[in-house]
Amino acid sequence: RSCRVLLEPIHMKKITFILHGNHRKKDQLKAAVEKASKNEFEISFVETQAVGDGMTVSKRAVEEGAEYLIACGGDGTVNEVVNGWIQSASEARENVILGVLPGGTGNDFSKSIRAKGGIEQLLQYIRSDDWFEMDLGWMRFQDQEGNTSERYFDNIADVGIGGQVVMNTAKAGKWMGADLIYFTSILKSFFQYQHASISLSAPGFEWQGKILSLVFANARYFGSGLCIAPEADLSDGQMEIIKIAKVSVLDYLMYMGKVKRGEKIVHPEVCYHRFTECKVESLGDPVPIDMDGEFVGYTPLEIKMHQKVVKLLGRP
Repeated sequence: RSCRVLLEPIHMKKITFILHGNHRKKDQLKAAVEKASKNEFEISFVETQAVGDGMTVSKRAVEEGAEYLIACGGDGTVNEVVNGWIQSASEARENVILGVLPGGTGNDFSKSIRAKGGIEQLLQYIRSDDWFEMDLGWMRFQDQEGNTSERYFDNIADVGIGGQVVMNTAKAGKWMGADLIYFTSILKSFFQYQHASISLSAPGFEWQGKILSLVFANARYFGSGLCIAPEADLSDGQMEIIKIAKVSVLDYLMYMGKVKRGEKIVHPEVCYHRFTECKVESLGDPVPIDMDGEFVGYTPLEIKMHQKVVKLLGRP
């Protein structure tokens, strides 16, 4: 009598890597991923071609059955992948896990999830099912054409000088390196930007005055390693708000070391708050908004935190 053994097909986890089209080492990255994966996974690569592409291709990847969606690039790429994921159908995205493989200019979000081990660390997280649930911040604002727009941030958004810094950073030569690009862009912005008059309101809180920057932090770092929000928690359902009012370029230079070390700034014009939601109105001209390293539009702005809405590879 012959025996027939029926073997069930082995399920290979489906991983889609979203690469910034200008990633300088994308070919080497693809080869390294293929080598490190050892044919354990079903892997595909998608490259972005223009601003906003990351949202479109990420949404499509989720709806085509990706189980892991990996953002390969900087903070802007991570933001687009997150927003593409959240735009996809809820039944398609509910079991999709996101990940980050740093490869941009600042890579600030990756610092908050300790994503320093590269491809091997990322694949080990996938093998061991090592992820956590992360908050996202929802924003409603005026886009660059003056239309009402909605979008989510995963790292940090800010109102004020940040938008000017982003525009200066985009014009800077990449040969300088991330730290020098951001340092010179921030210094230049101090001489270009005028303190803006705004109102900030949250449940049980009202404030009006002039600001250099109003920072809304889900994670801790921005500006290429500046730990502006040392107590920010990626899963507590709150944002840490840092109100930076009449601060000068000399103040910035004096306190930069403390910020890099993750120490709170003790200064009469700097205040820390924690809220789940808030609104910002300009009391003059509309104020620019920076979201995860990208200039997205202007005030008025409304923000609400959504707790533990996305699964992310790594450890906060």
